[in-house]
Amino acid sequence: MARLFVAFPVPSMVPLELQRKFSNYDLTPVKEFHLTLKFLGDVGNSKIPEIIKRLQQAHTPMPTFSFGHLGTFYDFDSKPRVLWVALQPEEPLLALQRAIDKALQGLFPSENNYQPHLTLGRFRSDRNVSALPSVLKMTPLAFTFIIKEFCLYKSEPTADGYTHIIVAKFPLHS
Repeated sequence: MARLFVAFPVPSMVPLELQRKFSNYDLTPVKEFHLTLKFLGDVGNSKIPEIIKRLQQAHTPMPTFSFGHLGTFYDFDSKPRVLWVALQPEEPLLALQRAIDKALQGLFPSENNYQPHLTLGRFRSDRNVSALPSVLKMTPLAFTFIIKEFCLYKSEPTADGYTHIIVAKFPLHS
């Protein structure tokens, strides 16, 4: 069994600059930056070749991306648990996610509420959380980058959380 997801890597210098901007919050930093396109879950190793074959069919042109608005995901107690940043333009990411869903149709359920975002960190405590509303109105760094590929990742548990191993790469065209 392998815990799999489809994502594209994001140049680490980009989100590291954003993490520095929020250093006064008690955030658990993300070590390996990626934007998840589809979480597959625990999958039998015998299915991996079929997944790779199908993902080779998922193509869509990619423009240059920049950071959009900031946001948070909340836990059941209405406390913020994840700080994230959106990417702009959003529509090409949604189109790629739909192409991946279509390629994997019959193997995995479709995503209904996909919200593309890049996780900057997870809140470990409530320190400075009262200032979040004004922080979320801040404009992220002006930085652009090109997505050249998406990948099938395997997630393996470690003592410090999870490490992500690339199983296969799929080139995209800009």
